[in-house]
Amino acid sequence: MPARSISTATISFGLVSVPINVYSSSESKASVSFNMLHKKCGTRVKQQYVCPKDNNEVVPRDEMVKGYEFNKDQYVLFTDEHPPADRVWARVRSRFPMISRATVYNTLRLFAEKGLVRELHLSRDSVVFDANTDAHHHFIDEETGRIYDIPWGKVTMRKFPKVEGFEIHDYQVVMRGRNLSRGTSPKNKKPREENDPRAG
Repeated sequence: MPARSISTATISFGLVSVPINVYSSSESKASVSFNMLHKKCGTRVKQQYVCPKDNNEVVPRDEMVKGYEFNKDQYVLFTDEHPPADRVWARVRSRFPMISRATVYNTLRLFAEKGLVRELHLSRDSVVFDANTDAHHHFIDEETGRIYDIPWGKVTMRKFPKVEGFEIHDYQVVMRGRNLSRGTSPKNKKPREENDPRAG
């Protein structure tokens, strides 16, 4: 394909003017990508993640979590759970037995004040913490008590809610029902999770 000019100009030599076309010195081409193949047989190889602490065992994706390294080989794990403060305390205490309940509670409150987590009151006498600080809604599975994050755009609101006598700064939709993707047979029924007041 012939090169396409990107502009036109005129060069003047005294009384003589010469029209010219301006071309780019290089043209962008579609990027070329390569796959990694097994040299012996030409088959495309697959990437695997292994755990060096566990005899280089291959770790499946459903057992992987995201984490932020705050110190050498020490991580804060990202979770899609919505744990109450007591559950956070129990998990932290399993690694740091001397930590107090008050320290965990105060730290969670500080995180909430700084916008690092959200403090949610989704049911009566129930406070849970959400690591997802983006705008989203929630669905509570009534069979298990698990709380799911629902992307903001998945729920359509016809108009912004208005309540006489109040100025609304934020809102979210909390839905309750059953997760149909789990199936309905008893063998698929999981124990109650999160902070379901009906649990236990």
